[in-house]
Amino acid sequence: LVLIAKHPYPLHLYRAPSGGIKPGEDFETAVHREVMEETGCKIGIDRFFLRTSVDFTRDDGAVIYWRSFVFLAHYVSGDFDFTDQREIRSVKVADWSEFEEFGRIMRSTDTGGLHYRAALHEAVVEVLGDLVEEGVLGREIGLRS
Repeated sequence: LVLIAKHPYPLHLYRAPSGGIKPGEDFETAVHREVMEETGCKIGIDRFFLRTSVDFTRDDGAVIYWRSFVFLAHYVSGDFDFTDQREIRSVKVADWSEFEEFGRIMRSTDTGGLHYRAALHEAVVEVLGDLVEEGVLGREIGLRS
């Protein structure tokens, strides 16, 4: 798994790359741009498998409607020399057991945004586990039972 760390995160916390769609940009173009900016890599999208929604309410009462789309992708090329230095502190290649641990680290913080990320991690673990059980993904992904 290719994961990123943002500057304000605890030292050993990483998560999957993510990003937004710019006005007028299509979904797939945005995915490729964000992955390149955050990881320095080109990917091939293999499978879309999860959509989540959450509404965040700010202190001033304004609501932010947040949607996340999760997909599997494979590495095509790149040197992990990411360009979004403002947001990204580092990039790491990790195995599945580390990914699961990052969710636990997020839950241990007192930051709501990281709790949302932890919930997303947990949903990914569940869906990927289901895909392994259905034979859609190979067991080599290393999911725990």
